[in-house]
Amino acid sequence: MNSYLVIRQGRRWNDIFRLTSGQAITIGRASSNAIVIPEEKCSRVHAEIVEVEGEWVLRDLQSRNGTLLNGLLIEQATVLSGGDLIQIASGQMEFVESLAGVFEPPSESAKGVLGGSTGQTESIIARRDQSGILGDGPFGHLGSTGSSLPIDGAIFRALFQLAFDLSSVHTAEEASEAALKLLIAQSGADCGGVFLLATGRELEITEANRESKQPDLILLATQQQGGKGYRRPSDFLVKTIAVEAEGLLARNITGDQELLSQSTSAALQASSLVVAPIRHDGRVLGLLHVYSSRSDHELTQAHLQIAIAIGDTLALAFQKIASKQILEDSLENAKRKAQQLQEQLSQQSLLVGESQPLKKVKDIIARAAPTNATILIRGESGVGKELVAQLVHEMSPRKDGPFLCVNCAALSPTLLESELFGHEKGAFTGAIERKIGRFEAASGGTLMLDEVGEMSPEIQTKFLRVLETRTIERIGSHKPISVDVRIVSATNRDLEEAVQDGQFRADLYFRLKVIQLTVPPLRERSEDIVILAQHFLRRYSREIGRRLEGFSKDALDALTKYSWPGNVRELKNVIERAVVLCGGAWITADDLALDGLRMKREVLQADGTPYQPISLDDLEREHILATLRHTRGNKSRTASILGVERSTLDRKLQKFALAPEHWKDTTDSN
Repeated sequence: MNSYLVIRQGRRWNDIFRLTSGQAITIGRASSNAIVIPEEKCSRVHAEIVEVEGEWVLRDLQSRNGTLLNGLLIEQATVLSGGDLIQIASGQMEFVESLAGVFEPPSESAKGVLGGSTGQTESIIARRDQSGILGDGPFGHLGSTGSSLPIDGAIFRALFQLAFDLSSVHTAEEASEAALKLLIAQSGADCGGVFLLATGRELEITEANRESKQPDLILLATQQQGGKGYRRPSDFLVKTIAVEAEGLLARNITGDQELLSQSTSAALQASSLVVAPIRHDGRVLGLLHVYSSRSDHELTQAHLQIAIAIGDTLALAFQKIASKQILEDSLENAKRKAQQLQEQLSQQSLLVGESQPLKKVKDIIARAAPTNATILIRGESGVGKELVAQLVHEMSPRKDGPFLCVNCAALSPTLLESELFGHEKGAFTGAIERKIGRFEAASGGTLMLDEVGEMSPEIQTKFLRVLETRTIERIGSHKPISVDVRIVSATNRDLEEAVQDGQFRADLYFRLKVIQLTVPPLRERSEDIVILAQHFLRRYSREIGRRLEGFSKDALDALTKYSWPGNVRELKNVIERAVVLCGGAWITADDLALDGLRMKREVLQADGTPYQPISLDDLEREHILATLRHTRGNKSRTASILGVERSTLDRKLQKFALAPEHWKDTTDSN
């Protein structure tokens, strides 16, 4: 379980310091402490917090003025509980086990315990409303408080130069890049980003806002040092900045899930970070975000001060741009593009590619979709059969109705029957209430049955009745229910062979195969590989918040030469992993890691049939059996063809347990 110290300034809870198992945290006046309180009333090493048997313990280290816990002096080591309030000199801290709600103003009782604010703890406070650089707080004298970055004339000159440069920019992107460049240079952070809040409205500190939807972000600029890839801030940080409109420093946070995790597949790796609002007249326009992953370079309160000052300067530039209608137009275009992209990503039926085989598939879809004919989609695993089915639905008159998909191979026959047809309460053990089946739920729309060849014979019979009568009966009921649903089936199985073997009903096969559509494997549409790879690169780069230039030449060569046994699904996963793990601006062949995924190409025998791995014994057995069938059981002729003695053939038959019933309708004429 995570634990934190949240340090307070006045009526605000501020700097977040994460407690890490196995690490003792010291508090004192000396700059070597993890938490510094630069006051004479605070001893050089005043107190410590250490983990003992899974619990965090507070110890006073024989300080001159003592340590208060919930308003009382402690005389011995004391176990901390969530919500405990610690006071050393005027430094005030709360021990918490979750960050939820920690930025609420303190209650009246808490104010009494802490004794109010003295306004002298700024050097350990990193959550700020104003920067203090221009003389509005003690941070104007950081050089005397142990800060690693004194505020000096060079920073003033850099800020004035930034304001001058921003006066001539014409877009929010240009302004953001200039501001971020300065912040990275002054803080020494590894990576950083600038975002606009797509909400575009003032956010007040209200309970309703704290429960509201996560604000949407529009990325304006990123910068990274040393080949590292930038990662966007966590949802927790974004919402906190949007609602509270104050800067925040978080330290000692390596591996913290609440501060670093995010909704994408990549998590930010950092030991400290700073986020600062871009705000004007109380309105949060966006945020600046920088972080350091180096343990030897931790971001400090001074870096937060500079970030806030740069954010305020950037906000003025945004307002200037907005006055010329440039920011509004840029934001509207970005929102429209983001909405279009979101619609494309949500429509998983988007078929990407320009190859002739894919054009043929699209042509069949265009002609078949407007009808109500059943469609059988065939193809290897991963080619996109479900995408084709959804595109059929979206191009049909049923597009406003439901689109449901059932994987027939993923459920047992009993569960599949209940899933398709539904059941009445009490129909079987565990049926505690009525359930609406997928046929009924999809009425007015389209139902896709994936891996339809895996249906049991009993369900095949019921399914055929649905196709013929357009009615169903729930399990446990004999009342027919009319359904208006279009059936699209999919399989990678040889249904013709299954029909011949008696495993699939021939009449159902012909009812499903009114229109047959075969999706080609990716190796047969090689000209689409690069197009698909670039499509997935754009998609995942935007999701993760990275700006990648594209694929290197060796990466493109590797993509086109690979056989893609997993088809489009494999390609998509390869590109997503490469976007997440890529350390530079270009994706290389090493980032694709195709060597670790390489599978043997399908080998064809001389007759064109696929090679199947088989042992020598099995091969000999099958060959003897085939020869016996050819000679209609004549063992002498069989031995002659095989080039062995009759006695040798008899021993082989005994070895392989081959009896006359294995070669049907034959008689041994010898």
